[in-house]
Amino acid sequence: MKTALAIIIVIIVIVAGYFLFATKTQAPVTNPEAAVSNSVPVPATNMNATGTTTTTSTVTPTPSTSAKIVTVTYNGSAFSPASVTIKKGDTVKFIDSTGSGTAFDECTTGTSYTFTFQKIGSWGYHNHLNHGATGTVVVTQ
Repeated sequence: MKTALAIIIVIIVIVAGYFLFATKTQAPVTNPEAAVSNSVPVPATNMNATGTTTTTSTVTPTPSTSAKIVTVTYNGSAFSPASVTIKKGDTVKFIDSTGSGTAFDECTTGTSYTFTFQKIGSWGYHNHLNHGATGTVVVTQ
């Protein structure tokens, strides 16, 4: 009886450990519609009634000169500032000052990540390894 109970406890611990560590490998997409401003335009090819092909290009507008860059730094325990309010078209540069490159999923090749916010709203973020380290970007018109 004691052996069966011990085996059941070991199985529960293994399963719980698996779910605890295996599910934290990828950040959830909180806003799949958020667009990065440096997107590459894709030309469209159309065939007209005479059988000739015409190509048109979509032009990405040049960012306004009033757009600004705000910096958010992660120091290993918290983001600073924890909340920023920016305007649509502004950019946030996230910097991992620990040098580990693990504070942001996008920092796998360095210690900073830059994102231009094109949608109005409130966007939360956190460090997967330190769930207490959270922050918010509020985008206004």
